[in-house]
Amino acid sequence: METNTPPLRRPIVLMLLTVPAALLHGALAMAVLDQRWTGPAGLAHGDFILLVMFYLWLLLGIMLVAGNTGGGFSRGIGFLAAAVVPVSAVALLLATETEGTRLIGLSGLLLLPVLYAAYAWWARLPALRQVIPAGRANAIVWGTACLFTLFGLSPLFR
Repeated sequence: METNTPPLRRPIVLMLLTVPAALLHGALAMAVLDQRWTGPAGLAHGDFILLVMFYLWLLLGIMLVAGNTGGGFSRGIGFLAAAVVPVSAVALLLATETEGTRLIGLSGLLLLPVLYAAYAWWARLPALRQVIPAGRANAIVWGTACLFTLFGLSPLFR
C-alpha cells in the first residue's frame, strides 16, 4: 500500500535560528537585569537593550514563520501572531520603563521569547503536535502573550 504523504524535511532553518535567538535572549536577560548603569553609560545600555530586543523579536518572527512550514498553525493563529509578537515587544519595553509594571515587563521579556520559540518548534514538528493538542498550545502561548502585552500596555491607560 503506497502513501502519498510527502517526506518530512528536517527543520534546518529552525535549528539555525534557535542558536542566535538563545544567545540574544541570554544577552537581553543579562542586560535587563543589570540596572547599575546611569548617565551616558545608561543611555548606551538602553540602546543596547533596544537593539538586542529588535533582533531577538525579528528572529522570533522568522522562527514562527519557519515553524508554520510544518502546517501546525491553526486557522487565524498566523494573523494573531503577526499582531501580538511586535506589539508584545513594545509593551514589554514600556512596562520595564514604568515603575508600577517593571516586574511584569521583566518577566515577560524573559518568558515570551521562550514561549514563541517553543511554539515555533511545536508547529514545525508533527510529533509534538500529537502530544500537545493545538487548543492547549494556542491557549498557553497566545493567552500568556496577550496577558503580558495587555499588562505591559496598562501604563498608557492611566
